[in-house]
Formats: sequence, structure tokens, C-alpha cells
Amino acid sequence: MSSAHHSGIKTEGRLDGIAAHAALDRRSMLDGVSRRLAPLVAHTLNVTYWKQVLLLGLSYWLGGELGTLVGSGYGGISPLWPPAGIALFAFLVAGRRLWPGIVLGSLLLGFTGRAAWGVSLVTGIGHLFEAMLGVYLLRLPRIDFKFGMQRVTDVLLLTGLAVGAALIASMCGAFAMAIAELAPWSDVRMIWLTWWLGDAVGIIVVTPLLLVWRPKRQVKFGARQLTELGALLGAVMITGWLNFYLIDEHQLNIPLMLYLMLPFTILTAARFRQHGATLVSMLVCVVMLWGTRHGYGAFEPYAGLDRLLLSIFYIAMTAFTALSVAALFAERLHTEKALFASREQYRTLVGTMNQGLGVQDKHGLVTYVNDRFCEIVGYGREEIVGKPVTAHIGDINQALWLELISARRFGKTEPYELEVRRKDGRRVYLQASPQLIFDEDGAPAGSFAVYTDITQRKRIETTLSGRREVLERLATGAPLAEVLATLAETAEDARSDMRCSVMIVEAGRLRIGAAPSLPDFYVDALHDIDIGGGRGADATAARTGMRMIVDDVLTHPYWYAYRGLARRAGVRSCWSEPIVSSRGEILGAFTMYHADARRPEQSDLQFLAATARVAAVAIEQRRKEEALKQSEERFRQLAEHIRDVFWMTDADGTWRYISPAYARVWGRSLQSLYDDPDSWIEAIHPDDRNSIGHRFFARVPQSDSVQEYRVVLPDGSIRWIRDRAFAIRNEAGELYRVAGVAEDVTEDKLATQQAREHQDEIAHMARLSSVGEMASSLAHELNQPLGAVANYCKAGLRLLRSGASETQRIGEALEKASAQAQRAGDIIHHIRDFVRKDPRRRACIQLNDVVREAVRLTEADIRKKRCVVRLRLLEPLPPVIGDRIQLEQVILNLVRNGTEAMMDVNAHLRELVVCSRLVDERTVRVSVQDSGAGLDDETLRRIFDPFYTTKNDGMGMGLPISRSIIEAHAGHLWAEQRLPPASGAIFHFSLPISRECAT
Repeated sequence: MSSAHHSGIKTEGRLDGIAAHAALDRRSMLDGVSRRLAPLVAHTLNVTYWKQVLLLGLSYWLGGELGTLVGSGYGGISPLWPPAGIALFAFLVAGRRLWPGIVLGSLLLGFTGRAAWGVSLVTGIGHLFEAMLGVYLLRLPRIDFKFGMQRVTDVLLLTGLAVGAALIASMCGAFAMAIAELAPWSDVRMIWLTWWLGDAVGIIVVTPLLLVWRPKRQVKFGARQLTELGALLGAVMITGWLNFYLIDEHQLNIPLMLYLMLPFTILTAARFRQHGATLVSMLVCVVMLWGTRHGYGAFEPYAGLDRLLLSIFYIAMTAFTALSVAALFAERLHTEKALFASREQYRTLVGTMNQGLGVQDKHGLVTYVNDRFCEIVGYGREEIVGKPVTAHIGDINQALWLELISARRFGKTEPYELEVRRKDGRRVYLQASPQLIFDEDGAPAGSFAVYTDITQRKRIETTLSGRREVLERLATGAPLAEVLATLAETAEDARSDMRCSVMIVEAGRLRIGAAPSLPDFYVDALHDIDIGGGRGADATAARTGMRMIVDDVLTHPYWYAYRGLARRAGVRSCWSEPIVSSRGEILGAFTMYHADARRPEQSDLQFLAATARVAAVAIEQRRKEEALKQSEERFRQLAEHIRDVFWMTDADGTWRYISPAYARVWGRSLQSLYDDPDSWIEAIHPDDRNSIGHRFFARVPQSDSVQEYRVVLPDGSIRWIRDRAFAIRNEAGELYRVAGVAEDVTEDKLATQQAREHQDEIAHMARLSSVGEMASSLAHELNQPLGAVANYCKAGLRLLRSGASETQRIGEALEKASAQAQRAGDIIHHIRDFVRKDPRRRACIQLNDVVREAVRLTEADIRKKRCVVRLRLLEPLPPVIGDRIQLEQVILNLVRNGTEAMMDVNAHLRELVVCSRLVDERTVRVSVQDSGAGLDDETLRRIFDPFYTTKNDGMGMGLPISRSIIEAHAGHLWAEQRLPPASGAIFHFSLPISRECAT
């Protein structure tokens, strides 16, 4: 059950598929039919199309009427049937779409009674297929038939088509006549034969006539041509009349006289080609058929069918001959035109080519040269053609030429180079590419060669080779005179028609650097001349820095003084180019001399400038080398005589140089350092060696670095060294060497230490002086806690002596006494620390704490002077590194100066402000501002000078000491006047923030 069910499904599926395919096939068939019918429907609705069909039908009918008029024998079969040619012409030009016109013409012929309409229709259908076959064959891509009939191939194709295709209509017509009982079956073969030949002649005569004379092929003949054409056609008519009437009147039977028309036919075809050939063919056909139709002519003695066949054959041969002759002449004319165009193209190509071309015969005589060759050698064509080649190649190429001639005899034609002297004397270099020319027998008949002007290339090669030699000599250290002489010789090799000189500017005068080809008397006269005199081209170029062109030295004003010298030296023109360095400095002049008066070409100017640049490189390089040698000598003398040690190493730390001062400073010989490079580091004091690092000088310094360290001499003494190292890099920015100067600063170190100790002593004395000046205030400050201690002790004693048992009160009294004693002790301890003479101790400190301690120390003095101190301190303030006592001394000095400056103002105005603030991320500032009388300009300018004071009892050392302390802490101390309306002065000092303390 299941299997049957599936089988049914499959069967239904197949039926559905078949039905679908059938539907698709029907749809495709309908689409194809519609596509084919679409043009037909379009033609049916086109009025112009029907006009063309009607025209073709009428033409076909008229042609048939004409053919019937000349018909004879066998049912009136015509030896010329124009409708066959008309049908083929219509299909060739307009296509097969005009087939209704042929049917229409056939029906018209039948209805007019000239022939049975059935026969006419069948014949027309035969012509229809005949034309279709002809169009198909002639339009095949391989056939390539041309309507103009200008090729013999076209004539042969049309003739072959006429002979073959005419079989169709002739067979249709002959059988149609037999079937219609218009002719017996026994005559069918003869009717077919005559019909076939008539259709063939119709195609051969009528189709070319219509193709050639159709509107698109019309040509215009002049009056003279029309007269000539009329005369030739008249001659054909006359010879035809003679042939028919003369023979008929005088009963002459001379068949050969018929061929008298052939010369005129051929002449007409040759003179007027296709147009004349078709006209004369039609004219001969008409004359021949008319005469034969009326019983005249050379073929009259023959039987009816033979006479007809001979007439047809004569017409066909005449038409074929005329068309063939016309095609032959057309092809020849086309060939001549193509040859002429080819020659013109060849002449244009040869005339415009960038290379020279020369042709010579087997005897070596020049037969042709193009314009470029004449331009290269400087001779006119009439001076070259007809003369031997050797007359223009110069003596230097005679041997080469003979060798080449010998090689050519064996068929060798390899390219070669030769040097030719132009007519104006200049030499040019040519590269010749020869080729042999052979005659019909294969023997050499001559040769031709293409000549390429390689003068510029040879000059460039010579110039580059010479400049390479110049640079090589320059690199090997050859003397400048030798280098410049090589440069001048190279320039003369590249420009064989000139001489050169290189002049050098030295101290405002021009001296000969090189002039290898100039006469000695000329060189001597131009050596050591003043460049400011305005004489000569080279001196002027060196003075102005501009190119100087002198076309004729005999007429130029700058050469007035040297005209006689120039005549003797054979110099007529010269061109000078200044030699300019890379920095714009004029180094000299390069000059080119010529024996004739002439202006330079662009290539000459380029060569002039390029050679001057090479000379500039040579001169500048030599001067740099000489300056470098002098600099090295000065450096050597300086390095050997300075007290400091100059050293230099490679990037890897290898010692390159160390000055003789090393032996004096290090106490060791130079050779010992070269033998043991590590001895430099080993001589450094052990405490400093770690900070310097192993092989410090082999490291690449990112910037100039300064290191101070101590070295231990062999005798155990110690020297302080300040070593400055810097990198030496090449043009690529890579480390090349490391150099430095090691300075013995031992004496400076000792002097600095003594100055520091002296400064510390002065600061200590200043602190003692300050304490002495504040003695009364400090005594008053101490009296208070000491008096309180005494009072508390007396109270305690009284309580003890009274026998009272108030131990708590006694303890409180003793505690208060102890506190006051501690206070007095702190004051004394602070004073003692302030005046103690201890070595400098640097530590991280808070400036705000130092300010508070200094103010507390002067608090008694401030109260005594009835001043008010206000602290405006920024909290928190970044720490600094310094000596606490010294900074406290600075603040104390500024506070005391401020309080003393306010003693001349009212007590209620005596306000001293001490503030601290952050200037930026690297600096803090402390300012002390008073409200005194302020400072005048003179005081502001000199206030920090030692021993300058505005006090009657002052020493003038407080502020200088304070500034030296601040500067020792890498800070800055200065004073300024408060701006109005305020009065007083402000003293500021700034210190760097310590990043180490902050972390």
C-alpha cells in the first residue's frame, strides 16, 4: 500500500514537471514568434518602407519590360534580364526586408501581358531566392565583398555569383513555361540555358551599374572629364555603328571588327574606372542587343541560338573586362596612394625623429640624410649627399671606419661610437646603429645607419668620472693645486672645444688655482690681480658673486686692457661662474674660454655652474682641513700647557687622549694610565669611589655632568678634583666619544673651608653681640622666674617653720618653684645653644618653628620696646634642609632690625608682622615687615654691603652675615620698601623645599 502510494506520488510529480516544461516551451515559442513578427509589424506600419517596396516593384517591372523588348527566340527569352541585377542590388543595399517588391514586380509583369502571370510569379520567386542566396554569400565575413567594385576580387566574386545564383531563377522559369504549356518540354534545356545566361548577364551588367552610381557613390566630374567621357562613349557608339551598319550596307563579313569597341571600352574603364566601366558595359550591351535584335552585326550569319549565345558571351566578356580593368587601375591607384602615404609617413617619421639617419650606397657615397643628421654635424644636405662618408667623419675615425667597412662585408653590423667634428669646429659624439641593404639577388647594395647624439651623455660620463677622480684626490689629501688641475682637465675633456681656469680669492686678490691648457704668458698676466678693478670676467664674477658672460672679449669694456693678451692666447669669448661656499662666501671663479665669439647654451651654463660647485667643495674642504689642522695644533698646545687635565675616551671607555697635566695632578705617569685604564678610578678616595661609580667615564652622560671627588696620590696626599664630562655625538646623534676637563680644586676647597670657618666665627660673634645687646632684656626675663622661685621657696619655708601640717600647700609651692626654675633653665639653655660655636648641622626643619623660637627669644626685648609682633604663618609649611641655629640667627636679626626701625614712630604704630607662605611648588618664603620710616634708594642699594649701617652704634655686619647664611642654604635674601600709604620696609628670604624631607 505504501509503495503504491509513493509510486503514485512520483507519477504525479513527473506529470507536473512535464506539464511545466511544456508550458515553458509554449511560452518560449510564442516569445520567439513575437520577436520575429515585431519587425514585420513595424515594417507594415512604416510608410517609408512601403514606398521602398513600391519603388522596387516598379523598377523590377520596368527592367522586365526592357528585357522583354530585346528578347528573341524560344518564347522571347532575353539575353539580358535586368530584374535579376535589380533584385540582387536591392537586397545588397536595403536587405531582404524588401522581398514584397520583387513579388509585386513579378505580378505586374504577368498582368501586363508580356508574360504569363504564373511564369512571372515563379520567375520572381526564383529571383527572390537568387538574391537572398547572393546576399548571404557576399556578406560572409570570409568573402568581404565591397560595393565599390574597386578590387578584382569583388569583380570575380560578383561574376561567380552571377553564374551560380542565376541557375535558380532560370530553372524555375524554364520549368514554369513547360508546365504552363508555353513551350514544349523538348525546348526546356535550350530555354533554361538562354534564361540562365540572360540572368547572369543581368547581374554582371546591371548590379555593378546600380552599386557604383547609387547616390552614396556619386562623384563629380569636371567639364574636361565629362568631355573626355563623352568622347570615349561616342567612340564606342561609332565603332558599334561601323560594326553593324557598315557590315550590313556593304555585305562585309568581318567578325573581328566587332572587337574595335574593346580598346575604347578598356580606355574608358581605365580612365574613369568603375563609373566609366559600368557605363561603357551598359552601352555596349545596348548596342549589341539592338543590332542583334534587328538582324545586324557580325553574329548575323550564325543560327538563331548560336547568334544569341555569341551576343550574350560578348556582352559578358566586355562587362567583365571593363570591370576588371577598372578594378586593376583602382587597386593600383590605391596601392600608389598607400605607397605615397607610406613614403610621406616615412619622410615625416625620418624628418622628425630625434636621431640622425644616413644612407649610403655600396661605394660609400651618401645618398640620403635627414634633417636631424644635418643638425648634428652642422652641414647642409647638399654638402653631404653624393660625397663619401669619410669626408665628414674626420681623421680620428678613418681607421675605425675602414674596420667597420671590412666587418660589414661579412654581414657584421654591430653598433659603434665615433667622434665627429662639426662644421663649426665643435666635436660631437655619435652612436651609430648600422644595417645592411641588399639588392634583389641578396648582395649588399649599401647600408643605412641611425645616429644618436650621445655628446651630452659622454660629457656627463666624462664629467662624473673626472669629478670622481677629483673627490678621490681630495680624499687622499692631494694638494689643492693638483685637485683643481684635475678638475680643469676633466672639464676640458668634457668640453673639448674650450679651455678652463680656476681662480682663487685670497686677501681680496685673485690668484691662479689651475689653468692646464692656457699659455704661460696668459697665466702669468692674470695671476695675483685685484678683484675690485672691474677687469676681466673672472675678477668681475669674484667681486660681484654673479655669473659673467662675455660673448666677445675684443668688444667688451672689461677686457679693454687684455685685448692684446687675448689675441695672443686665442681667446675670443669667456664665461665665468663665481665659486661660492656653502656659507655664501666667494672663494674664487671658474672660467671657460673659447676661441670664437659665441654665447653659451643652456647646457653650457649648467656645466659651468656644476663645475664651479665642485671647485667650491674642493676649496672649502681644503680650507676646512687646514683650519682643522691649525685648530688641532692650537688645541694640542693648549692641552699640553694648561694646568687642568683634559681627557677623552671612546664610547666604550677606551682612553683616546689625556693631557700631560695628569702626571702633575695625579702624581702618576701617562703611560701607567694607558697601561692600566682602571688606575684612574683606583686613585679616587675610597669614600668617593662609590658615589662616582665604577668606570664613571665609560657611562654616557645625558647632559654635561660635574663631579667632585678626591684622589689619593702615591705619597698619600689628597687632592680635590672637579671633573666636567660631556658627550660628543656624530651626525646621527649617536654617542661617539666622551671628553672632560679635570680641575685640581684642592686650593679652592681649602680656601672655601677657611672662608666657611671664618664666616661661622663671624656669625658666632654676631650671635654673641646680639645676646650682649639683649643682656638687660634677658636679665629681666630671667629675673621673673628666679624671683618667683625665691618667693615660692620662702612661702614653703614659712609653712614648715610654723609647724603647720598643710603638706598639700607646701607641695604646690615647691611644684611652682620647680616650674619657674625650669623656665629659667630653658631660657639659659636656649641662650647657650644660640651662642654656642658648633660645627654646622644640617637637618630637616620647619621654618614656622624656627620663627616662633626666634620671636620667643626676643620677646622680652620686644616688650621693652613696646612693639607688637604678629605671626601669620602658613600651616602646614613644607620642610627645608638647613642649620636651625643659623636660620634662627637670620630671623632674630631681621626681627631686631625691624623693632629698632620702629623706635622713631608712636608706640601704638609699632607693629611687626612675620609671615610665611608657599611661593611655588619648589620655594617657601619668610617675610618680616615693620612700620618704621622705611628705606631710601641709597640704603636699599647698599644695605647688604659689609660695614654699611644706618645705626649710630651698629657694625654693619648683621645683614651681610644673614645674606651669606641664606645663600649658603641655596636661598635668596632681599629688601624692599612698602608701598604707600603704608610705611616701613619688608625683608624677605626664600629657601628651596626639600623633597627628601617631605617624603
